[in-house]
Amino acid sequence: MTPKIVIFFLLLCTFSFAQEEKISRLQHFDKSKIRYGFYLGLHQKGYSVESDDPVSVTVGSGFQLGVIADYSLTQNISIFLEPGIMSSSNVLSFGGRSFDLNATYFRFPVSLKLTTDRINNFRVFATGGLSMNYNFNTEDNNNNNGADPYDFSLKTTTVAAEISMGFNIYLPYFKLTPSLKGIYGVNSEFSGENMGSIARTNAPYKLNSRAIMFSLIFQ
Repeated sequence: MTPKIVIFFLLLCTFSFAQEEKISRLQHFDKSKIRYGFYLGLHQKGYSVESDDPVSVTVGSGFQLGVIADYSLTQNISIFLEPGIMSSSNVLSFGGRSFDLNATYFRFPVSLKLTTDRINNFRVFATGGLSMNYNFNTEDNNNNNGADPYDFSLKTTTVAAEISMGFNIYLPYFKLTPSLKGIYGVNSEFSGENMGSIARTNAPYKLNSRAIMFSLIFQ
């Protein structure tokens, strides 16, 4: 799925660069100090795993949706906020057993956004920043308070580094923004709290998120 998303994104960029449109739409849109909108999209999410024993985790797909606030500092620099919900599903396997990792996060990314000057009805941008992520499903796999050797739990709050690129398309009535983002979990999501030494057998000790997201932003 990831290669298809990247190819689609590149084709969309090529098509947009090739446009001959000379009529400037929404000429005063970007003059507002703060602009709002919403986004929705799809992603693929996996984990970087560290363990003393064989552990595997699948790459899962999911969706995300939320709102955005774009606060201008200068004509080409702004603070970009993207609070929203992200849902994903993975399968973790260790010790001869497999577990579904169904996670739903409330995410609050804060990024610095750099935007090029507008050419006709087109602008390119890139962002970089950090996000705080709250997982509502942290205890789904810790069903017996660590009494089962295969119980484990995930941390409720984690931090991730994020970078993205995209472009603005100025349409007659709104601005459409396709965006491609990479997410790199800074700290491990695995938690060994309330787990005895037996429960740690075969379990991973680090699970760091890795994801790629494709979103459409409407403003």
